[in-house]
Amino acid sequence: MRSDDLRRVFDRVRLDPDRQEELLEELLAEEEGKEIHIMGNNRTKVKRRRFSPRAAAAATVAAALLCGSVLAVSAGLDRRLLEFLGATTAEQAEPLIAGAQAVNKTVKNAGSTLTVREVLGDRDNLYLLLNFTAPEGTVLDAYDYRFRQDSVTVESRSDWKGIGYTKLEDDDPGDNSLDLVMHIKADSISKDGTMALRLGELEAASGYGEPYVSLDIPGEWKVSFPLRCGDSSLTWEMRLPVTLYGQEAVVTEVSLSPLSVTVKGNGNTLEEAVEAARDSGVQGFFPVTICFRDGTGLTTSREAGDGFTALVQNGRDFYTNWTLHQIVDPDQVDHLVFGGTVIPVAQGQE
Repeated sequence: MRSDDLRRVFDRVRLDPDRQEELLEELLAEEEGKEIHIMGNNRTKVKRRRFSPRAAAAATVAAALLCGSVLAVSAGLDRRLLEFLGATTAEQAEPLIAGAQAVNKTVKNAGSTLTVREVLGDRDNLYLLLNFTAPEGTVLDAYDYRFRQDSVTVESRSDWKGIGYTKLEDDDPGDNSLDLVMHIKADSISKDGTMALRLGELEAASGYGEPYVSLDIPGEWKVSFPLRCGDSSLTWEMRLPVTLYGQEAVVTEVSLSPLSVTVKGNGNTLEEAVEAARDSGVQGFFPVTICFRDGTGLTTSREAGDGFTALVQNGRDFYTNWTLHQIVDPDQVDHLVFGGTVIPVAQGQE
């Protein structure tokens, strides 16, 4: 396998050029009987069995593609972000590759450090893996954390539908470092531009449902980077009549990805439909059923995902998005059911 072939593989996981060259050197090392291991900026040589370097490279990448573990092999993504999104097997991780990007951008201010490690997402969601390290002597062992001040722009856009944070499990909860997943929700996020973050005023909560309290950690952290992760969503347009809690509406666009499902449409009496859904206690208001080719199905609910519905254009247009608690392979989906109506999945469209 030539280095050009390997670079095409690396492009799938959006590795930066420096990391590509490091990994090429690792896979195509020509020095007989030796193998280069890369650990950060340190390199060590260890003995191994005599084996053709090019055969080793081909076998390594081929095996990675077959098992869906290119991300792990290339060190392009952190396993914790995949597990947070529900990908616990290689097969579940593979559909996420198109929407993944390693960033590894660090900014320091007032004795604290913020690092954006990775970005992973789809048409309507972005998940950022962040590391925050406070000054020495600070203990970050609370139940959860968030930044009270957060400004996010992609090019000039900043009209997000929601921003949230989740603290990941910490191997050393008594230290001054923590990892957070930042979740940005929006209607059709551009993946071709510069993302700029400005975060400040870290807050902590002592338990589930407890109020967040501002911490005495000064500083504001600004970081920007080219956003170039791919879009793993399958999106198609239509005009399909549906009935939502007794009210007539029309579905105009559907988007399905391994992470979420989005339905857009319009109608004249959507406020009545939303009110009826709210009165019935349905989270997200308008549920979606995903029907797979093997005959099984998944209906969005509090147990299956997190959903919300927004009305725009004076209540005439609706936008329903569900982020799922399990990874879905769009290629294995036969159709959706929304408002009691079957929506065929337009395979191969984008």
